[in-house]
Amino acid sequence: MPSPPKRTFFQTVFSPARSLMDRLSYLKKFMLISALFLLPVGLLGYGLVTEIQRNLAITKVEQQGLRMLAQAFKLIEQASEFRDRSIILRVNDLEVIRNELDTKKKQVESMLNKLKMLVDEFDDAEIDHQLKQVHVSWKQLNSYSSGAQGGPHIQFKYYDSFVRTIQVLVDVIGYRTKLVHDPNLNTFLLINMLSDDMPIALRELGRARAYGAYALNQLSIDHDTYKELDEIYDDLTDSFHLLSNNLGYAVAENKQFHLPLQRGVDRVITGVLKGRDSMYREIIEADQRTMGWQDYYLQMTDIHNTMYQFIDTLLDIVEEQLKNRADEESGKLIGFMCLTAFLLALIIFLYAGMYLSVHQTLKSFVEKSKSVANGRLDTYMPESTRDEMRELALNFNQMVSQLSKNQQDLVEARKMASMGQLVAGVAHEMNTPLGIALTSVSFLEEQMAKVNQNYSEGRLSTADFQNMIFASTESLGLIVKNLNKASSLVSTFKMLSVKPEPDLWASVELKAFLGKLSENLSLSTELKAKCKVKCVDEVEAFQDVEKLATLLEILINNAFQHGYGGDALGDVIISAESYEDRIRLAVEDSGKGIDDSMINQIFDPFVTSSRMSGTAGLGLHIAYNIVTQALYGHIKCMSEPGKYTRFEIEIPKDLREQL
Repeated sequence: MPSPPKRTFFQTVFSPARSLMDRLSYLKKFMLISALFLLPVGLLGYGLVTEIQRNLAITKVEQQGLRMLAQAFKLIEQASEFRDRSIILRVNDLEVIRNELDTKKKQVESMLNKLKMLVDEFDDAEIDHQLKQVHVSWKQLNSYSSGAQGGPHIQFKYYDSFVRTIQVLVDVIGYRTKLVHDPNLNTFLLINMLSDDMPIALRELGRARAYGAYALNQLSIDHDTYKELDEIYDDLTDSFHLLSNNLGYAVAENKQFHLPLQRGVDRVITGVLKGRDSMYREIIEADQRTMGWQDYYLQMTDIHNTMYQFIDTLLDIVEEQLKNRADEESGKLIGFMCLTAFLLALIIFLYAGMYLSVHQTLKSFVEKSKSVANGRLDTYMPESTRDEMRELALNFNQMVSQLSKNQQDLVEARKMASMGQLVAGVAHEMNTPLGIALTSVSFLEEQMAKVNQNYSEGRLSTADFQNMIFASTESLGLIVKNLNKASSLVSTFKMLSVKPEPDLWASVELKAFLGKLSENLSLSTELKAKCKVKCVDEVEAFQDVEKLATLLEILINNAFQHGYGGDALGDVIISAESYEDRIRLAVEDSGKGIDDSMINQIFDPFVTSSRMSGTAGLGLHIAYNIVTQALYGHIKCMSEPGKYTRFEIEIPKDLREQL
């Protein structure tokens, strides 16, 4: 026994995978591989989408923080106006100033309410807690804002506490909304300017406006006020240098918004220098007053407004940057989703095409293989693909061609063998009746010679003449009987030669044809009643009707004579169905069946189980020749002794397609 071939390393490693695939259908293989392929792609896509959504969510949170930050600066602006009018009211208790103070108070409270709405919308506990501290600080500032006399440092103390509380709120907002951790350097610089540098500069400018207006309201400036003004001047100078450096760095980094930033920076620096120099010139170093407190207040207010305008510019720029980033992230998300959807659709499209291509080829291969297994050697696979399946189709078609050639060779060899058997059989069948006829003629010739001799010699008696008449009658009877038998055999032998006759082909409706045939068969009344036709579909065919009728007559007569032994018991069922361009016919009986030893020779000439009954054994051979040579079809016999015999015929629906 030869040893099995040695497996390669590749075959050994991938043997489990092959074993798994051998147990799965093609559809399950396709689904498994597709799922394993798409799973990491889906996970990667999910991770990218999640990251983009996270960045987009952070940007939206930053936008919410920026809105709260803008509202906080508006609050500081209105609070500074409230503070300065409160300070001025201490030295000029005028109705108009008191009315303005009430108006600013309402505006501050309105700003607080708007800020609270934004904080509530964001819903963060730390920001909400710090906002409550701002409310507490506002109440303290408001309680010391009117009526009390004294220097501005008392009022400024509570204002400064209020502003610093807001500054803490700004820091908390920047921290909780990720503004101070923005990964974009340009946005980071602007946000830090808003949260650190600008509030310091505004505080020092506010002190300069408040203390300067207070000093100009006095008849003379005391030592403490001068000392405070000098300190404010120094702090304002320091904050100016810090602000100037940071503004210059921020402008240099924000090339996209260079022009509006540069203009704003120039106005801020010019304004801060102007306010500082004005305070120094008109108050600290002035020998006599040349400017009233109202003019000074208006001048410093203009500088304040310039600062707040620049803050609005910064807020607008940051907001636009955040908006651009949000749009960019949204664009990435939409683009990625569209690309993913396109690629997924393309993958599914190509996978489906691959599946259908291979599936259709395999399906065609299975169908064609079954057709070849059923004896149709004119079946070929289409060679439409350009992959390995094309090689499979080529090899299959080559195999079918070789099988067809081998079958033709076998048919020719069998024809030659059958020819010898047929000649021997014909000689054997003809020899008996002709031999008897010849013997009878010889006997008659001898009797006639004896009678003639006796007659010539005058010895012919009546008894001799009567014996001669009797012998002649017997001999002539045998001669006629055996010559008729020989003639019948010759007629049967003529049917062995079958060939297509296109002139006799005609259109026929199969169901009606079978029904009429069952009625017109040349059988006894008892046997006619036993034929049953089963044909559901109305099938139009183009056939050799005469040979088809002869074929069915042979098979039906064979069923009654051999299956049922000629008695009236049992049914012969004729069934017909159509599929594609073929017709399937079947003749079945439930008789005694065919022995296994005979089933493989059932279509050979002179094979019969009833030779003692005088049958020659040529009926099924003629039927085989009709099917294969005249109707371009196939016939096979299936039988089980004691149960049934079934003949199945498959022929083309339209014989013209065979030409």
